[in-house]
Amino acid sequence: MGTGYMLHCPQCNYQTLFFLGIGFAYPLVYAETQEKENRGELGEDIKEFFSEHPDGVIDPVPAIF
Repeated sequence: MGTGYMLHCPQCNYQTLFFLGIGFAYPLVYAETQEKENRGELGEDIKEFFSEHPDGVIDPVPAIF
């Protein structure tokens, strides 16, 4: 099961909903993320990380910062 957060601004009445976790889609999203990394589509920092740590992995679960 995932976690959801609803954010609401009482001043402007804007609201949005965030769901965390990807549930049963995890294997698909994980594979897609690894393919993007292999093609170099995730930026120079990721490319450098994997050149230094070839056994590294990316956890594609979204996070709120």
